[in-house]
Amino acid sequence: MAGRGAEAILMVNQLVRDHPDFPQTWLPLGRAQNLLNQPVATLKRDLGPALNLGFALAKSGKPREAVPAFEEGIRQNPEMIDAYILLADLHVQLGQKSKATQLANLAERLNPADPRLPVSRKKIQP
Repeated sequence: MAGRGAEAILMVNQLVRDHPDFPQTWLPLGRAQNLLNQPVATLKRDLGPALNLGFALAKSGKPREAVPAFEEGIRQNPEMIDAYILLADLHVQLGQKSKATQLANLAERLNPADPRLPVSRKKIQP
């Protein structure tokens, strides 16, 4: 994106067209649209998995609204550790540390070596 947003969005769109069933292609699309200040496009549910919507809402300062989107993302793909970690962070922001702890535990079961887990745990601890 470094100063070449128009080119980057074209490349990300091509990636999504080539691999529409691969959830990790949709998140860069949402991020690129967010960086290009295209939040309406980013918030459309038909652009990809619920994680895209959750990420956009969280970045827009709407953590409470982002929670159901991340929960839906987990329902659709329960093996994606990113959703657990991001949702745990949202629950910390909302003062719901017990829910954050549960999500961090689930994330740890998926990948105990993920380097984001200690950071997440530190946020959860008083």
